[in-house]
Amino acid sequence: MTAPDQTTDAGYWHWRISKKFVKGCLWSGLWVLPLGVLLFMILFPPLAYAYRAQVAEVSFHVHPAKVAIAGQLEANPQAKIDARLADLISGEQRPAVRISYKNVAPDGTIIVISHALGVILVFHPQLEDGKVQWSCQGNSIRGEKFIPSFCRNPLPDSDHSPK
Repeated sequence: MTAPDQTTDAGYWHWRISKKFVKGCLWSGLWVLPLGVLLFMILFPPLAYAYRAQVAEVSFHVHPAKVAIAGQLEANPQAKIDARLADLISGEQRPAVRISYKNVAPDGTIIVISHALGVILVFHPQLEDGKVQWSCQGNSIRGEKFIPSFCRNPLPDSDHSPK
């Protein structure tokens, strides 16, 4: 398409402004992608860190129950653990890390689920030389790297669990 004649066509200035507008949009559009990538690179790591910290916070809320269970098992290794010890798993929970399910099994195993985070953590007590050692397994909907390092033993699939 050729440019309208400046002297005879009234649409010349409309054409010229439209051409500059399209050219300007193209140049500004080229800056949007790198700027968006840069913002993503700056903002994403802190968001990932925040999620990891919230999952770790869930595991710290379990500590009072772990101490009570360890005391009972060290005093009497054959003792059946009271399920009411799950009430010790509370703490001052923020809505982002709210624990939606908590259970203590008779053998002392602690199960904690946070639907807000999409995390399941299972703590298993093991008595070794009169002291309780804790092992942990966990799953997250965001993947294994968001589970605390001490809990990165994945839970078995539900297909393999006893029925």
